[in-house]
Amino acid sequence: LIDAEQIAIGTYSPLKGFMTRNDLDAVLKSNCLSSGIIWTLPIILQLPKEVVNELRNEEKVALTDSKGEVFSILTISDIYSPNLEEVALKWFGTGLVKHPGVKKLFSSGDYFVAGETHLVKKISSPFAEFEFSPKILRDIFNKKGWSRIVGFHTRNVPHKGHEYIQRKALEQTQADGILISPVTGKKRKGDFNADVTIRCFEKLIKEGFYNPFGVLIGPFNTYSRYCGPREAVFHAIIRRNYGCTHFLVGRDHAGVGNYYGEYDAQNLCVKLEKEIKIKIIK
Repeated sequence: LIDAEQIAIGTYSPLKGFMTRNDLDAVLKSNCLSSGIIWTLPIILQLPKEVVNELRNEEKVALTDSKGEVFSILTISDIYSPNLEEVALKWFGTGLVKHPGVKKLFSSGDYFVAGETHLVKKISSPFAEFEFSPKILRDIFNKKGWSRIVGFHTRNVPHKGHEYIQRKALEQTQADGILISPVTGKKRKGDFNADVTIRCFEKLIKEGFYNPFGVLIGPFNTYSRYCGPREAVFHAIIRRNYGCTHFLVGRDHAGVGNYYGEYDAQNLCVKLEKEIKIKIIK
């Protein structure tokens, strides 16, 4: 439901729906959609066989929560069953189920359903006052007169390291402001609650930490795939869609365990910087 909503409001632009086999293959092979546009992260609707048996191409189906409340409508364009072991190796760089992303892939069904999504209603969120669509965020930046904006992605409360790299990025880029963009979706056990993270950043703002630079809190309702470099590029694309001109990529950004090198995420982001169309700050 989160992915369907983010597709519909333009956060995942240029995606119009869940990926077809051609797009998935292109993303895993070449870091771009079948159209040639940069994209690194599979956005898939994965289902078990017993559910897929009831579906047909070109059929419209409702995407609901566990209570049956409809949030999006999916028009099916493709139903396919890829080799999950191959997908795991190309997506996560490993087939080990100890990796949380691989575990989720292997346990979510053998079939992928593709098609355009249309939003019926937004998911209820305790952070609604902070959550803006990309279009609204870009309008806010325009009205503030900001033309150089640093994007900062986090699933943690701020600490001294965060404070240092944020200030350094603002000063080095001579930015007008920074978009603090914490993750508000489902997290793994041990991660900080999103409301705590947001309150901590509010306190930093209230105490004038970011002065004389501007600052805006704009959460990103998503969930972690823990696929390191691919996910780091995805995060950069999302912040470009939000209107950011620069994006901070940390050490082992979006990684987990020892599956990715410390600087693999930074290296891929820099390699694809021109295609992403956002300046990477390592």
